Amino acid sequence: MEHKQNPPKRKQIRLPSRFSVHPYTTVRRMSHEQWLAYLQQLLVNLPESTPYRSTQSTDYNFSVSGEEVEEYGDKTSATNHRLEINFGPRHHTDGIVPITERGPGICAVVSALSKCSSTDARVELWVKNLCSSAEKLYTVAGKEVKRHLLRK
Repeated sequence: MEHKQNPPKRKQIRLPSRFSVHPYTTVRRMSHEQWLAYLQQLLVNLPESTPYRSTQSTDYNFSVSGEEVEEYGDKTSATNHRLEINFGPRHHTDGIVPITERGPGICAVVSALSKCSSTDARVELWVKNLCSSAEKLYTVAGKEVKRHLLRK
């Protein structure tokens, strides 16, 4: 008579609170375009405690040249490289993107991401990390994140 062994119990993994409440993981039905619109709203309304920079004085540059597209193979890869130049590699930042200013410079990232392939995992990860980072700025400033924007 064979004795069936019960499979070992899986250890339940508890995610840190910043992951368990993140809207990107809790509201999965949103399209890529809706996530970009949500990111745009977050960036346009960043707290005043974040320094404002005009287009002329911004540290951010998300425009991709034709040479970069040729060098990296496609627009999405070139944009990914440009984002890494502006924010640093994602794997070094634990998913938190350093947003150091508010204004048209940082808002231009949405336009850059909208020109990329919406099915590319790198683009999805950038959007997720940027939303999370912008939400963190709201939390630090004591401002409420307008979660109702997620359902529009």
